[in-house]
Formats: sequence, structure tokens, C-alpha cells
Amino acid sequence: MINWSPLADPMSLRAPSPKNVSLHVMEDRFFRASVNRQEHFLHVIRSEHGFESADEAKQIHKHLVAAVEPYVRFRVLIDLRKAKGNTNNEIEQAIREVWFPMLVQFDPLAVIVATATGRLHVARMFREHGSKGKVSLTESEAMQHLGLDHPPT
Repeated sequence: MINWSPLADPMSLRAPSPKNVSLHVMEDRFFRASVNRQEHFLHVIRSEHGFESADEAKQIHKHLVAAVEPYVRFRVLIDLRKAKGNTNNEIEQAIREVWFPMLVQFDPLAVIVATATGRLHVARMFREHGSKGKVSLTESEAMQHLGLDHPPT
């Protein structure tokens, strides 16, 4: 016979949560970030929307930094393939000021870009900031750098 009491711990009655599930940590029209705690994996995907101004880029990246900061010791894959090229130096400077101090703390870090020009651009920014991140044109190359076969779900 089960001795049930209304004072029993309600947490003990819940089913265990799945172990290999991504947790959504942020989503706006520019970024979607999710984390798989079991695999110590952070996945950030950039959308195709461009920034209207340096101030907007700075605010969005501050929000991104706050969302991913708890996962600084995780493997990180950043997918920039949908992002349009940026030719605005003020926007680039805003991103560098806000995002790169956080970005360089991730190790291992892999970034996927859509074009060879994009790879050169991101690799240059990594060098200038001391990041050891890998910039790739393919997901398989990025996953290999992170020591994974595919992104965890």
C-alpha cells in the first residue's frame, strides 16, 4: 500500500525530463540561441535581417551576450550563413565592442559562413581579437573542430 500525504514533495511525482533536449535561451528577429546542457553545446543562428544602425546592433548584441554568458564554457557553433554582408563600419565596430569580448572566451568555437569572403572577414576579426575559433564554409568541418559528428538536438 502506498502511503500518500498531501505534504509529499510534488517534485517527486514528475516524470524525469529528457536528457538530450535543447533549451531555448534567446530568440529575436536577429538571433536564435539554444543550448544542450548535457552535451555542453551552444548553438547560435543568425537570421537574414540586417541592423538599421550601430545602436540597434549594440543593443541586440548586449541581449545576446546576456543570454549566452552562462554557457561560456560550452562548445559553440555560430551559424552566420543567412546573414547579409555588412559594409557599415559603425555597425561592425558596435558588434566588436559588445560581442567579441564574450566571443573570444568560448573554446572551442566554430563559425559557419556562406562565402569565402565571409570566411576571410570573420577570420580577420578573430585574429584581431585573439580568438582561436574556426571559420568554416561547411557544417561538417565546424562540427569536426568542435569534436562532434553533428549538432546535438
